[in-house]
Amino acid sequence: MVTWNKRITIARTAANLSKTELAKLVGVSNPTVSDWESGDIKKLEAENLLKLCEVLHVSPRWLQFGEGDMTTGNYDKKIQTVLRAMENMPEYKKDMLVQASTSLTEQPEPKHNGTQ
Repeated sequence: MVTWNKRITIARTAANLSKTELAKLVGVSNPTVSDWESGDIKKLEAENLLKLCEVLHVSPRWLQFGEGDMTTGNYDKKIQTVLRAMENMPEYKKDMLVQASTSLTEQPEPKHNGTQ
């Protein structure tokens, strides 16, 4: 069963944020983010839940209970499809997907011969 702790990791990875970056954006310490993700913290305070959802663009219901759509609708359908697929991937596959995505964004756009 995927817990809210694991869903934070999934959403953070999908957002391509480090634990340090997430901590800064949410306004908590680095160890707090690590403790959330590891499960050392058993209960997420409502204020932090809402901040996490805002920063990670995920729905509170999904983050807390794993129900409904992961995203809040701030992503287009293609991105939502990728995020849903990532939910159940092993970590090494998530890492591969992030590396591939990063590599693709760094490549120049292909030149077209006057047609699209």
